Amino acid sequence: FFILAATLGAFTAFLTGTQAMVSLELKKVLAYSTMSQIGYMMLALGVAGLNMNALTCAFSAGIFHLISHGAFKAALFLCAGALIHVSGSIYISEMKLSRRVMGLTWLFMWLASLSLMGVPPLSGFWSKDDILISCLQSGQYVLFVIAFVTVAITCFYTMRFMGIIFHEEEENVESEAAEKKLGPLMFVPYGILAVLTLALGL
Repeated sequence: FFILAATLGAFTAFLTGTQAMVSLELKKVLAYSTMSQIGYMMLALGVAGLNMNALTCAFSAGIFHLISHGAFKAALFLCAGALIHVSGSIYISEMKLSRRVMGLTWLFMWLASLSLMGVPPLSGFWSKDDILISCLQSGQYVLFVIAFVTVAITCFYTMRFMGIIFHEEEENVESEAAEKKLGPLMFVPYGILAVLTLALGL
């Protein structure tokens, strides 16, 4: 049972991560990413039952990743709503927004994105790191490799959507006026969540 749970978790994390690599809809990328992170959680709970040495680390890592993911992914979905509102498009290739005008949204979205990628000292780093360590502690080296490759895939699709949206040379000039209308009601909630993922990591 535990081998099956861990294997399905690792496979889910990898497969849905590859789907996020090629999706053009921002919320679809985040949805596939969510499935991938849930795969990590199931991987942790699976390896927790395989070895006494991994039990505490893996179980706590799975629960911590659930909490950590809840913070940074909620921030990303709220940011996505703001970007769609401003750009009038659901496709990352049609957004091309100004990080100068949308400075706070850009900053908070990068904080949440770096946590998703697993960059220290953000919370996503510690929870993913513990899941990878748990795979080694339980002797599941193949699952460790799959999970580690999925970390690289996560970095790729996260850099991809952030790069296309905010770091393309050409900016969506039609959205310039709309960007300035983003008030505190929109950016404060995802700002709090982005700061929370930093606080959890620290």
